[in-house]
Amino acid sequence: MPPVPLPEHEESDDVESPSPPLPEPLVTVGGVNKFVYSDEESDDEELDWLKQKVNEEDAESSESEDNSSECDTPERDVEKLWYRPYSRGDRVIDKACWIRYFEQIHDSEGFDIKDYPGSAPMTSIFPMQGYLQQPEFMEKMKDFARRAIQHYNEKMGTSYVVNEILKVNGHVIKHFMYYITLSVKNGENEYFQVKVVDRLHLYNSLEFPIVRPRAKGGLDI
Repeated sequence: MPPVPLPEHEESDDVESPSPPLPEPLVTVGGVNKFVYSDEESDDEELDWLKQKVNEEDAESSESEDNSSECDTPERDVEKLWYRPYSRGDRVIDKACWIRYFEQIHDSEGFDIKDYPGSAPMTSIFPMQGYLQQPEFMEKMKDFARRAIQHYNEKMGTSYVVNEILKVNGHVIKHFMYYITLSVKNGENEYFQVKVVDRLHLYNSLEFPIVRPRAKGGLDI
């Protein structure tokens, strides 16, 4: 049986319809991938959508920068973070207060602090007035003061007796340091300052690097 001839391909007179325009590269806005077509019918709609999304993203980004620039961006003066309070509820203290705080620590060797900026990375010595209401803490401070005054009496040939704990400042590094201002009796009331180093990891290792009459002209107690 002779082979059946295949029909010849007939050329069509119809004009070939143009292929749809190829999309431009993906544009990502707000985490959503969008194709941007180059044909005129879709340009306006797509570009309007993109402009709206970009504007929204810019607004959100700007707001986020304003809220976090002080703590998240290193270029925004990292030094300020050292003076920022640990508690978010505490207000940020101005530079003048910090200067007075450091000067008072230096001038009084830690005993007299009138301008306390609050708990922050740069805070060193801090007032402990709230602890004076706790009987156990007060008894501990009186015991420290008695030991310190006893050493002073033995060295100086005096006979001071501890009367009252007036205020205490504290400092914590590897160990506790207490800056105690107290009144003593020796015929009449006088004021003393005692610095106590309490090395907690060592048994019975108290040190008293400062035991002295309170300097005249110091800040009010």
